[in-house]
Amino acid sequence: MDEMLPELMEKIPQLWYEQKNVLLEKNDKYKGSAFEGGSYALIGNMFRQNDKMLRLKYLIEHLIETGDLPDAFGESIRDTMADQAGYAILGVAICDKLGIGK
Repeated sequence: MDEMLPELMEKIPQLWYEQKNVLLEKNDKYKGSAFEGGSYALIGNMFRQNDKMLRLKYLIEHLIETGDLPDAFGESIRDTMADQAGYAILGVAICDKLGIGK
């Protein structure tokens, strides 16, 4: 077993707590717009996740090629992954709202 696994498992509740707070704050800021538009909300979520995936790809490729972490987007690899996790959670909530996948 990976020696870091226990440490990582202990960190999960803290990460969930942080993610929950960010989601609630952004949902309040954007007035729940992630859920507007019925099934189009799911398409919008897909585009947001795709944007984050492309950004993550760029950031990681740049790191591998140069050994440097670019700040061209004003967010780190961790920030991008956290945003992606948030969009995935919103996507699940949209599916639940639409009655999809249960």
